[in-house]
Amino acid sequence: MRRARTIEDLGPRRESLKRVLGQYLLMSCDLPLIGERWFLIEILLEGRSIPDVPAARPDITFDADGRMFGHGGCNRYFGGYKVEGDRISFTAIGSTMMYCQDTMVIEQAFLQSLGLVTLIDCSDADLELRSDDGETRLSFQREQGPAHE
Repeated sequence: MRRARTIEDLGPRRESLKRVLGQYLLMSCDLPLIGERWFLIEILLEGRSIPDVPAARPDITFDADGRMFGHGGCNRYFGGYKVEGDRISFTAIGSTMMYCQDTMVIEQAFLQSLGLVTLIDCSDADLELRSDDGETRLSFQREQGPAHE
């Protein structure tokens, strides 16, 4: 029997392994990310800081099945995510469509940033998602207690 030397040698099983490895990496931070609710405290979007982010209380929660969801400041949002090493990507992001005058700028910047970030980093109770060039960054802090959908 020939042994696999790279993940690509695993054939159809490689996607399952990539998903499991991505979940392990999410859980291998100092604190587990899956099932935790993370509150957004700072947005840097294409080099521009977005003011008053904590007041809107946007958040994100990752589940073990490659889905993420949360509150954008006004609307509930949801989508998929994929982690490979320190790389993260988000797919099929959707949301409810209410209008909230005081928080729409924050929510729009947050959801736009999810499409731009590519790197994930965590330490202690902090989570950071950022673009390769560092011009876009989302900084989160972990909620104390269990996550709520």
